[in-house]
Amino acid sequence: PETPRDYAHPYTAGSPREQAMQLVHFILNFLTVVFALVFLFTNNAKGYRFCLLSAAVLFSMLLFDAIGLPRLKLDYLQRVLTNTNGQYLVHTLIFLPGAPLIFALLPVVMCAAVNVAGPAFIYIASVVPAVDRHAEAFHRTMARMQMGILKMNAQLEIVTILALGARRSIVVAVAYAQLTMIKYHVNPHTRALWNSVGLWVDRLAARCPRPIEMVIRKARGFFTRLVAPPAPQAGRLTSVVTSPSPPLPLP
Repeated sequence: PETPRDYAHPYTAGSPREQAMQLVHFILNFLTVVFALVFLFTNNAKGYRFCLLSAAVLFSMLLFDAIGLPRLKLDYLQRVLTNTNGQYLVHTLIFLPGAPLIFALLPVVMCAAVNVAGPAFIYIASVVPAVDRHAEAFHRTMARMQMGILKMNAQLEIVTILALGARRSIVVAVAYAQLTMIKYHVNPHTRALWNSVGLWVDRLAARCPRPIEMVIRKARGFFTRLVAPPAPQAGRLTSVVTSPSPPLPLP
């Protein structure tokens, strides 16, 4: 899988165009975090929508930079859905029109916060030399956080589906479930989590009376068949991390 880009210093490495794009990415990540905080502290729906909108613009830029501008072709759609930035873009578009849901914000906000922290640290280190000696420890911490966020986002998928079910948002729940099924094929963290859930369901079924066990196993088999078709072959996973931390291979 493709790894995050390794920028030596924010807004100074690469061509003028690359420097400008890095600055735009930082601004969009920063706005995503700010609007999320506005929503959390004021419960203002505008903060929620502007947060998702900022993230959607960022993911669109990263996606189009990786696979090119949109085209009305099936193989292009497959590349979008098997690209991590494409999946996050679809995520933001699914939840943007509906009622605010905190679990929909968390995945994009955590990614944005990490992407803001990287350039911010390097800028502070360039102004305060004493901070620079902590750079290696900082990058190690960032790498651990990046992997932790990817795993946590997979866990949030289950919580989000349950929250949508409790809210009876059927259309949004179905759309998000479809996205999750696509992630199951191409995202190792999502696949590992749902496999763990399947094992837990098997253990639960084994402890139930025979009639209930049969119902649980039939339900599990039904959901397993939903994701049984092979995954699209076009496209590849790319990281949503755009901070200047060292490259982090995704398994």
